[in-house]
Amino acid sequence: MNFFGDTIVENLRLRKAVLFWKVVTLAVGVGLVFVCGSFFSGEYISDKSVSPYIARVALSGFIDYDLDRDRRIASFAYNPKIKAVILHINSPGGAVAASEALYNALKSVAQVKPLVVVSHGVMASGAYMAAMAADHIIAHNSSIVGSVGVMVQVTNLHDLASRIGVKMEVVRSGRLKALPSTFEKVPNETRFALQRSVNAAGEYFLSLVTKRRRISDPAVIEEISTGKVFLGTEAIAISLIDEIGDENNAVEWLKQNGVTGKIKNLSLVAHGGFQLSQLSPSSFLEAWRLFGTPYSGLLAVFPGAFYR
Repeated sequence: MNFFGDTIVENLRLRKAVLFWKVVTLAVGVGLVFVCGSFFSGEYISDKSVSPYIARVALSGFIDYDLDRDRRIASFAYNPKIKAVILHINSPGGAVAASEALYNALKSVAQVKPLVVVSHGVMASGAYMAAMAADHIIAHNSSIVGSVGVMVQVTNLHDLASRIGVKMEVVRSGRLKALPSTFEKVPNETRFALQRSVNAAGEYFLSLVTKRRRISDPAVIEEISTGKVFLGTEAIAISLIDEIGDENNAVEWLKQNGVTGKIKNLSLVAHGGFQLSQLSPSSFLEAWRLFGTPYSGLLAVFPGAFYR
């Protein structure tokens, strides 16, 4: 009997068994995350036992592209239990395309049932674009409204990098590809090209404001086009909002338009934050690492997964 040989064989057998159960446990864990994510995001929640209601939803913080949020909003349009929507907004805006996508989702709701917006602290830039989908916009006297326009910000570290001897070498197929760059001087041609794009996006935003808010006074349009912000008391004077007030005013407006009923809170995000789609490849790799399993091979599948 070879004691050491038997020990090695036994150790290998145990290691394989442990690895097997680690993989099984990880798979079960991922499955639970998926099921819980579906449950908490509302996929398994039915409205069958709920009487028709007025939906109350809140939008806050930076507006980024969120397909799940936009789909959830769009679903309000064909949900027979939802009679109307009160949207509370407290946001400084966000990405251009994301704000437009949110506006389109809200507009699809407003086309089939009443949608009223109530502004809290801030309803500016992309958040104001989203608000314009509503039939009626309400804000407090001191709410910050407006900031109609578009901007691009790029941090330029070229001079600092030069001082410490750092230089980035770039090979590009076209002279304007991937410009502006953090570590390169901004060529005038790039600046002009960016300005054209910013102007075009800004003009679309302004045209949406004049159309949706029925503003035709050239002086008012010029003032709005500066990108300045307005207090609620100023915004109502130039038709950016319809009324000074709060949710009570929204309920009264709905009542005047034939909609009454209980108000039910709905979330635009998954409750609990458990959604498989929100997990990055690096999350799975880190979980794999915590199980004590080598993942060097997996890095070939997800290169750069830990460089976020």
